[in-house]
Amino acid sequence: MFTNPVAAAATVGKATELQVWEHVCQRLGLDESTCAQLEEDFWKGDVINHSLVAYVHHLRPRYRTAILSNAWPKLRYYLSEAFRISYAFDTLIISAEEGLAKPDRRIYFRAVERLGVRPAEAVFVDDMPENVAAARACGLYAIHYENTDQVLHELNALLGSG
Repeated sequence: MFTNPVAAAATVGKATELQVWEHVCQRLGLDESTCAQLEEDFWKGDVINHSLVAYVHHLRPRYRTAILSNAWPKLRYYLSEAFRISYAFDTLIISAEEGLAKPDRRIYFRAVERLGVRPAEAVFVDDMPENVAAARACGLYAIHYENTDQVLHELNALLGSG
C-alpha cells in the first residue's frame, strides 16, 4: 500500500489520498464499491495509543512536543478533528505538507527548529529503524519504538521521571 509510487508522492504532498486509492484499486482491478470497502477496512487497523498521547501531553509545558509523521495530506485533519489528539502537541510536522519525509535529514532539522531546541536536546521516537538511525545521525536522541511500556520506560529514565 505505502510502497507504490503514488503513495510515495502523496507522502511528500505531490499526490492526494484519492489518487493513491485510485491507483491501488486500478492495480488490483477493483470496482468502485469494492475499492471503497478496501479503503474502509484498511484504516480500521489504525488505533490511537491513548496512554502514549496522555504521557506526551503530561510532558507539556515543561517540554515542547511534536508529531513528525510521514503521512498523506489529510493527517492534520485526522489528528485534529477525527482523533482529537493534536492538543497534546506543540506542533505537527507532516511530510505531505513539508514536501519531504523521514529519513531525509532535513525534516529532523526542521522539527527541532520548529520546537526551538538543538538536536541534542530533542528526543525522537519512531517504529522504523531507518528513521531512528537517521535521527541519531542528525544528533537527536532516538528511541526505537517496540512497545508502549518499553518507550515509556526509556523516556522516564531519560527525563528523570521514572
